[in-house]
Formats: sequence, C-alpha cells, structure tokens
Amino acid sequence: LEGQTLKDWVVTGPPPEERFRVARQLIRAIYGPFFFAGEIHADPHPGNFMVLRDGRLGLLDFGSIKRFSAPFVAANRRLFLQAVRLEPVALLAFCRELGFTVELPAEEAEPLVREVLHIAGRPMRLHAYDFASCEISRDLKRHFARNAARFLKIRPPPEAVLFFRSTGGLAQNLRLIGARGDFRRVYQEVADLLV
Repeated sequence: LEGQTLKDWVVTGPPPEERFRVARQLIRAIYGPFFFAGEIHADPHPGNFMVLRDGRLGLLDFGSIKRFSAPFVAANRRLFLQAVRLEPVALLAFCRELGFTVELPAEEAEPLVREVLHIAGRPMRLHAYDFASCEISRDLKRHFARNAARFLKIRPPPEAVLFFRSTGGLAQNLRLIGARGDFRRVYQEVADLLV
C-alpha cells in the first residue's frame, strides 16, 4: 500500500473536509465488517491504518481479527440501530442477552450501564460533533473509576473484550484525526445499510 499511516498523515495538517472524510472511512472500516461478517480488526492503533494516495483507507496487520458469534453480532446490531434512532433501550436485558454477568440489583446496574451508553453514544446523537475536543475516553474512565466496586459486579462475556478494544481504539483514532462534522449522519449511513 502506498500512502501514510494515520499518525503520519495527521501531522501533515489535512484540511477539515479531509479529516472528516477519513474519519467516516474509519467508522465504516470498523463497523462494516463487524455487522456484515461478524469480524472486527482488533488492533486499532494508528499505525495499522493508512491514508492511501488515492484517498482510500488501507488497513494493515490482520494478526488480531476477532470473529464473533451470530447472537453477539445480532444483539449489537439491534442496539446500534436503537441508539442511532434514539429509541429507548432495555439495557440490562441487552447485557444479559450478550452474556454479561450482572450481580447488582437492577436499580443499581441500570444507571451505571446507561451512563456508559450515554457517554459513548455522544457522536450518534449530535449532528455537529468535534472529535478534536472529544472527552469520551476521559469521561468513561472517570465513570468507571468512581464506580469501580460496582463495575466489578458487571462482567462482560469474553468475546466482548476485543469488541471494546476495537471500538475504543476507533474513538482514540477519531480524536487523533480531530475531525469535526455531522457524525450522526455517518452512523445513520451505517444503520441504513443494516435495514
């Protein structure tokens, strides 16, 4: 592949419209394979993505590809569609369907999990989102730190770990790019492909 790694590309000072275009490709590169093939690139550091000379996005290092069970993908597809449509989500039922172990009373677990979704879903709710000043990772870390003892009683299934690694890495890469724009529309594009 001929081009620059994401890290090298971003220091060239690309204009805002290019940052948005590459960010859009990154979102599709993570969620597309997950929703359509049940697979995800689980080593999402910026050296594994390239901006090619013709503007396409190149992916490198397929040594860490995670294949998910059909029920895990189907449940996440429903959650994604509900989040993009701004529909209410029965979060604890969703967590249990995915295989989470929840050892807290519902009245304690529900707001903890809802806040995670609320923080992580900011770009899906806002038509104008600025990843340059994005604080999703910081706010999630603070939420987990303030509630560490309770989160120890909500354990994800093993297959969710690399999903969280990949989507968390996506958020970090989008922040690195510093793209601004209508990311709600980008997530809606992905959702439109699922129906």
